[in-house]
Amino acid sequence: MGGRFVRIWDGRKTIFDRLTTESDTAEVFGVVEFALPVPAGMTARKSAEMIFDGRVPVPATNDGRVLRFRFSPRDAKVWSYVIKSDVPGLHGQSGQFTAAPPPRERFSRPSSRHPNWWIDDQDPAAAEGVHPGAKSVSRWREEFLRDFAVRMARTRATSREQ
Repeated sequence: MGGRFVRIWDGRKTIFDRLTTESDTAEVFGVVEFALPVPAGMTARKSAEMIFDGRVPVPATNDGRVLRFRFSPRDAKVWSYVIKSDVPGLHGQSGQFTAAPPPRERFSRPSSRHPNWWIDDQDPAAAEGVHPGAKSVSRWREEFLRDFAVRMARTRATSREQ
């Protein structure tokens, strides 16, 4: 059993130096970084986190100049976020961005910087729903689950004997 993989491409990280809107795009399954200036009144004892879609908290790192929030969107959709912070000027700020699949011209050019890095095949024919490359392994799902059930049944029998 195994998957089908392709060499990774460059440009998988998108950095925004401001709050964003729905028209701003980033690559789904890539890295989205918000690099915002540290606001007045923000000290090492203060905190901030971005909450994506009301449920995924991402704490900020603070180097004294820039607050960085890093997130990897797993779904191609519009993502909303709000900042929760004990710094009044930062708390409640919000925005959105759109995560989209990479264009074919990007993923068809392997990275020269990372020749040994691989990722799921991005060909739409290899996708299972919204998950790129999943068809190459999902075809084994039933067989895998049956095998797993047999193994779990063996452990149940062993634990009853003890």
